[in-house]
Amino acid sequence: MRSLSYRIEQPSIATPAAVFDTLIDVERWPNWVPSLVEASWERRGAPDTGVGGIRRTRSRVLGASLTLREEILGGTRPHYHSYNLLSHALGFDSYQAAVQIEERANGCLIIWTATFSTRIPGWGRPLQLIARSQIKRLAAALAREAQQIAR
Repeated sequence: MRSLSYRIEQPSIATPAAVFDTLIDVERWPNWVPSLVEASWERRGAPDTGVGGIRRTRSRVLGASLTLREEILGGTRPHYHSYNLLSHALGFDSYQAAVQIEERANGCLIIWTATFSTRIPGWGRPLQLIARSQIKRLAAALAREAQQIAR
């Protein structure tokens, strides 16, 4: 299995703390995440970081329901959040992601990286493109929502 990855960079005028707090406030995700129907903690993790927690999300994708479970692996408020995908949805295998939030003069830079593999021959590059596109939309929505909350 070949490992694939992607990296998204999204500037925000919000503070790193506002971005981080928006990211771990899972119950509010349906208010701002495109196509998300519901989100909740299946198991709550550490109060300030979510580490050790498992979040569950349900989306509508092309008319079908898609449920994902993600375990929070690491976190340092307000600069770092990492997780892995527990569901083997859409052909992803060994999916791990990290969100770094770097402070900048006028806000912050959200850097979202992920590495994964797939066991389905020929699906690697298409899954990489789909995941990158979805996370790019998610990072932009996260930046917008954190900016709204910070006002």
